[in-house]
Amino acid sequence: MLILAITLVTGSYALYASGGPVEMISDFPVNFWLGRDMSMVGILGFWMAVILMQQTVSTNNAITCYRFLVTRNEREAQRAALLAGVLFVIGPVLWFIPPWVAAAWHVDLAVQYPQLGEQATNAAYLYFVERAMPAGTLGLTLAAMLAATIAPMSAALNRNAGNFIRNVYQRPGHTEPQLMKVGRLFTLLNGFLATLVAWWMAQQTEFDFFDLVLMISSMLLLPMSIPAMLAVLVRRTPDWAGWSTVAVGGLVSASMYLGFNPVVLPEWLGGGAFSPREAGDLKFAATVLAHLTLTSGYFFCTRLFYRPRRNPRRMLQLRAMFRNMCLSLQPAEMARADPLQARQLGALLFGLCILLLPLLWLAEDPQGLWLHAAIALTVGAAGLALRRLARNDEGSRPD
Repeated sequence: MLILAITLVTGSYALYASGGPVEMISDFPVNFWLGRDMSMVGILGFWMAVILMQQTVSTNNAITCYRFLVTRNEREAQRAALLAGVLFVIGPVLWFIPPWVAAAWHVDLAVQYPQLGEQATNAAYLYFVERAMPAGTLGLTLAAMLAATIAPMSAALNRNAGNFIRNVYQRPGHTEPQLMKVGRLFTLLNGFLATLVAWWMAQQTEFDFFDLVLMISSMLLLPMSIPAMLAVLVRRTPDWAGWSTVAVGGLVSASMYLGFNPVVLPEWLGGGAFSPREAGDLKFAATVLAHLTLTSGYFFCTRLFYRPRRNPRRMLQLRAMFRNMCLSLQPAEMARADPLQARQLGALLFGLCILLLPLLWLAEDPQGLWLHAAIALTVGAAGLALRRLARNDEGSRPD
């Protein structure tokens, strides 16, 4: 909630400080819609279409959809998915407005942050918060970013350990204490590998951080997301279809990363050379497209090797799972409304709102005072909404 409040207030104020969207676009140093080093509109359109497909697959699969669907009933699951979809549209725009404004102000970030070298453009948001927002906002933003990074990382480590223990390691003779012990060791190993990947990413000075994140998602996450999505849609496949599709996706990623060079394409097509940005966007788009065709195509081809399971118990498990997926939850299966969580979260947000109030004394002018007050009031309003929700749930519970 803190990072959400900061995002809303900072993005809105940045748009106001620029004089409005028309003024910001007119003062932009390059073409606002194409950006720098982009002359081929077709590549940009191709990249946008591919990244939309990649995000759709990466979000709507059996691995990551739990964050939208772990709710009390189907109505709330639909609300959660709708809220996530709306925030996926609003959030990026609000995050990009401060860097856009910094560009419209013709700020030389390489001069402002010489220690970052060629990666100084990544500090555009930092520049706006540091120079345009009131004192205290920068530290508040860093604290919120750290918390927003640790929370999903902890959930991902526990999720991965649970998936490995339940789907790969577990055997009939294992006890719960044994599974818990192995799960902790796997969590430690997973965290160590994640730290190594993060260290490797920090050493890649030839790639922009944004492009590097997209490259990692297309090469590592997409091969796992494709079978996790198709497995709930395509039923008549062998049991080994999932893990073998991940292996094939890894080969596709390695082939595209090592064997595909967009720079040679203009020679085949008779055109001019690509800029570094165009080459990077084209390589990313080609990698995602290769996964959507080759990796997905392999999963569908495994249907040729499908044979009805001879194990009656396994057949009953699969039939029950797919039957339950198509059935609506019955009233007896729905969790009863428990207002305790909403009440406690509301109290925590009220406490956070009170802790943010001393920042008002750091404001040097009325503008800074109102900005800090807006952040605190946004957090407090969320706490009030949760408390009200808890009261409504208490009133709707049967005696």
